[in-house]
Amino acid sequence: MSEVITIDNRLLYEATTGKAQNVYRPDIMLDRVINIKINYDYFDTVSGLNYPMQSIVIRSDYEAQGGPLFFSANRQQAKIINRIAETDKMPVFEKVRIKPDIRLKYRGYGSTGVKFDVTVGNFFALVQDFALELNSTSQGIKIQSIEVLFGYMSQFPDLTLLKGTLGRDVYYDFTNTVYSYASYIKGDVLYWYRSAAPPDGEYTFSCAVASIKMPAEQKMGNIVRTGIYPESTYEAMFLSYKYFVESSGFTLRSVLEWYITRHYVRNAEDAQIRYLYADTMELMPLNSYRYGVQVFIMSPKIFNAFSKDFAQTLLPLAPTAVGMLNTIKSVLYPSLDYRFGLDGNIYIYDTREHWGDPVFLKEYNVFKPTLDRYNETIRNRSKTALAAIARSDVRPLENRKLIPLSVPAVYDLQYGPITVMVTPFFGLVDMGQQLSFNAAYPVAVNQLASINTQVPVGEVTYTVLYYDIDFSTVSEYNTMSIYCVAGALIT
Repeated sequence: MSEVITIDNRLLYEATTGKAQNVYRPDIMLDRVINIKINYDYFDTVSGLNYPMQSIVIRSDYEAQGGPLFFSANRQQAKIINRIAETDKMPVFEKVRIKPDIRLKYRGYGSTGVKFDVTVGNFFALVQDFALELNSTSQGIKIQSIEVLFGYMSQFPDLTLLKGTLGRDVYYDFTNTVYSYASYIKGDVLYWYRSAAPPDGEYTFSCAVASIKMPAEQKMGNIVRTGIYPESTYEAMFLSYKYFVESSGFTLRSVLEWYITRHYVRNAEDAQIRYLYADTMELMPLNSYRYGVQVFIMSPKIFNAFSKDFAQTLLPLAPTAVGMLNTIKSVLYPSLDYRFGLDGNIYIYDTREHWGDPVFLKEYNVFKPTLDRYNETIRNRSKTALAAIARSDVRPLENRKLIPLSVPAVYDLQYGPITVMVTPFFGLVDMGQQLSFNAAYPVAVNQLASINTQVPVGEVTYTVLYYDIDFSTVSEYNTMSIYCVAGALIT
């Protein structure tokens, strides 16, 4: 399950100004780090034995010296890598001498699933089976997912201080709490390709943050394909749906929660039939909070929308949350709009609410505390449900805070109905989160916006709608393009 990590105000300032502890020079933002962990299934084609999931780790902050580096059920992998190192001691760590060329690219807008690309230059794997998989159709390896830790060097722990098994565990466990100040995402690998031929040897992995699939898709295959329910299934599902919507006051919020949160999961690993009610094929409430796609409301109109007609008809289910949202849009609420966040959840908007309309902005500013409380309730509900699970990838992140973050620097700030803030990368944020920046730029998206827009002065808050990331270790790429709305002045 993907997690979005946001560093807090103080550490953000320190990490991007060179004032943090253990920072030795002022150009800290030039020392960029991307660590990747490629997880894959391995099975022996001769013996037919399946082994636990294996991993290839490429780090650009610290590298292991000495050995054995690690122990693995994949005997070939362990033998090849450990042969390079001494075998009479545990590894020690030092800062990388030659930083690998890695690039992370994510586009935050669009009404489809969430996807990001990881490109690795000069990627020549020492593990024979893994190398075969990259360059052919090897049947012994299947690449499953990629974990990415990224940020600046001061946001990472000093591994040179760690010895023995502790250092080894931290080196390979990207979800360890010592990385709470760095940014972390995990995605399922959809496909990969060689994006540059040798000598560059560049590979690009295209990944999906969230599967947004329906766990019951296989069992309900005919229903999904035809939209026709057996009588007993229809009756059970319709009663469940009708009761849920009626008990919530016939709101569109309840419609979205029942159809989306109760039926679609963020991660393919969580799409297990045992989490479902057998008669209605919906996620049990606690499991829907843990694994389901959470729906956050960003619109006053959506929040207030209600109708008794919502509970009169059971819509046909779709294989994915995207298809289900489009069905709800077509049948129940034509002005519905949505975006997916890096957390795999969905953020709902109304197309009639225009950010360039001063009447809407006034209504939104008045209503925003209500939306914030509602969304925070959903976020806390999910966090509480996840905390009860002993799973490393949902470990609570101690320093994650949703307070307004101070943006350390900008390259460009263009005012208009939607403000575009181009900054160096400073950390992952949530849609709907507040940022603050103490500057005024007389720049607009177009001529009309330049005439009509009153440029804010002083420290201003901005509400994030969505954003793009282009971040690399050694190349020139280091930007976040944040699409946001300017809020009230901070007093």
